[in-house]
Amino acid sequence: SRSGYPRMCTRNRFQRQIEDRVKTLAPFLDYDADPYTAIEHGKMYWVIDAYTSSGYYPYSESVRTGGAKNAAQTNPRNILQYVNGEQLTDQVNYVRNPVKVVVDAYNGDVSFYVFDPEDHIIRAWENTSPGMLKQRSEMEDELEKQIRYPADLILRQGLGYSKFHMTNTSVFY
Repeated sequence: SRSGYPRMCTRNRFQRQIEDRVKTLAPFLDYDADPYTAIEHGKMYWVIDAYTSSGYYPYSESVRTGGAKNAAQTNPRNILQYVNGEQLTDQVNYVRNPVKVVVDAYNGDVSFYVFDPEDHIIRAWENTSPGMLKQRSEMEDELEKQIRYPADLILRQGLGYSKFHMTNTSVFY
């Protein structure tokens, strides 16, 4: 360059997709496949449910994980083994929904709110990442009123309970 300084080329890498953005910030969490919008004081936010999971929880039965919602539409009988034609390999025996992620739709600011402080896995992450996870009480009341039960979690719970479904009620009695 003319000034005698080498020309520096800088590139800013932005995570514009909200799923990529939150996964980059907190890769230790699993995320719901169905983010939804919420409005608070005229501002729009994306809300994503985040899960803690483990394959090492004692005295629990393992299930295969994945995009349960898509699999339910294509093949409801094998939902825990196949998603979109691919066999799932991750086995978990503990899934909990302790975190709600709120992404400002205008500027992309991300906040992680702990809704279940009793979850031992999220407590460990709180200790390793101080200040990253906010408490539920810090969330705006108007925004908190719009929080819903996670779609993927209710589907997984329903599939777990379906093991005990009876078609012959005389067997029960």
